[in-house]
Amino acid sequence: MKLLELQTKLLLKETQTDGHSPLVFICSDDNIYYCKYLPTIKKEEINCLAYEVVAHALLRKLAIPTPDIALVPLRKTP
Repeated sequence: MKLLELQTKLLLKETQTDGHSPLVFICSDDNIYYCKYLPTIKKEEINCLAYEVVAHALLRKLAIPTPDIALVPLRKTP
């Protein structure tokens, strides 16, 4: 499974949750994405991201609706 690689164009908002607080962006394909970001590069955080990608692939194989996913690099602005 190949993941899309997109760039952010416009930050719309940060969504407050009881866990991660996804950032809502319009990305380079002009679609809106909820971007989960990794505050640190911990093994546990990378594992959780990998589990989500695997779960997405399984849902698609089983024809269970799931939103598109993509890799979106985020960078801090000066």
